[in-house]
Amino acid sequence: MFMLQSADFWQTTWFGATSRQLATAAIVAAATLALLLLIRWLLCRQLERVAAKTSNRADDFALQIVRRTHFYFFAFVAVYAGVRALPLSAPLAYALRVAGVFAFTLQLAAWGNAVIAAYLSRQIKRRMSRDAASATTMTAVGYIIRFVFYVVLLVLALDNLGFEVRTLVTTLGIGGIAIALALQKVLGDLFGSLSIVLDKPFVLGDAIAVGELSGTVEHIGLKTTRLRSLSGEQLVFSNSDLLEARIRNFQRLRERRVVITIGVTYQTPRANLAEIPDVLREAVLQHEQARFDRAHLSTYGPSSIDFELVYTATTNDYATHMAMKQAVYLEIHRRFEEMGVSFAYPTTTVFLERSGPSGSALQDTAGVEVDTPAGR
Repeated sequence: MFMLQSADFWQTTWFGATSRQLATAAIVAAATLALLLLIRWLLCRQLERVAAKTSNRADDFALQIVRRTHFYFFAFVAVYAGVRALPLSAPLAYALRVAGVFAFTLQLAAWGNAVIAAYLSRQIKRRMSRDAASATTMTAVGYIIRFVFYVVLLVLALDNLGFEVRTLVTTLGIGGIAIALALQKVLGDLFGSLSIVLDKPFVLGDAIAVGELSGTVEHIGLKTTRLRSLSGEQLVFSNSDLLEARIRNFQRLRERRVVITIGVTYQTPRANLAEIPDVLREAVLQHEQARFDRAHLSTYGPSSIDFELVYTATTNDYATHMAMKQAVYLEIHRRFEEMGVSFAYPTTTVFLERSGPSGSALQDTAGVEVDTPAGR
């Protein structure tokens, strides 16, 4: 009697499926869930051991991905594996599809967030020691990336649920254009900040010149970049305007080409003129951070014989460069004193005429050289 009742129970129909089918589906679902949880646990243990022994970031990243695989995703996979053989009605099949879309979307969001977080964390650690402002900007960039990622996931989920997303995308496109036009300047500064962060034309602490203004970068924000000028005041540039200008970054200067023009008087003997290029060369070679290029008599000027000295200062420190340049000047001055060579300066020669008593006959002409400062 009991066996007959038991056989009748297993043949009882529930929602279009027999009790035997439902029990089989439950057993398959439970076994699948247990197996998936066991696999995740084993993977976590193995990856933890590997990550503890190596400095490779790939195993750390894989561990985060496994840990971010949530229980609800495993539960849906288990239920789906169990009910595949059941004759589901249309409403139940649609409900299962909706649950699957939501579970898979949420799991993709968790995985994507893990990828974005790992990338941003690595970038921020790299930048924090040398450029705290750009590290802060990278945090803001992370919010934007996550927002775009979530919007894409939402559109894909709605599309899989059967919604007409073309109209939604078109509406978002039109609304986005309107917002972009209204916030054109703000968005320009925002993308300018992203360009500075990614392209790195300068970083915090760099000495730069923008047009006729120059200073040291002390802040890089989402909208503005601020410089501290040599005279002490703060210079504020919008990021979009800053990137449209020509920027000179002195911090990345490795060498300085120095050109010095020295003029001597026309009364200098020819032997001394031939010796002067060697004097100029020796004045440069005394310095280890200077690389001599050339020294020549370059031209006959209006009031001087001009020599041109060219060398390269192999340092980016401005104070060192100026101290070396000063030493070169002083050495040249010392050698010229020993040689008896005089530096030239602008002079003007005036000729005066003296006429006879009648004022018609030229009696005498004297040339008088008058030393006058330039421009007088």
